[in-house]
Amino acid sequence: MEATTNTVPCPECEAVVPIADDTLLNEIIPCAECGADLEITGLDPLTIEVAPEIEEDWGE
Repeated sequence: MEATTNTVPCPECEAVVPIADDTLLNEIIPCAECGADLEITGLDPLTIEVAPEIEEDWGE
């Protein structure tokens, strides 16, 4: 059985981002147009947000 794909607009550039049905909550995917890392924040309905950048704490 082949996975189907849904689409959502990229929150950065509004490009169409394909999301496979087997995508998991909190999974990080890249936008093919602008390269932004996007996080799956909801599955029903399907929602994405720009993933937070991981900051180095350098032991502070």
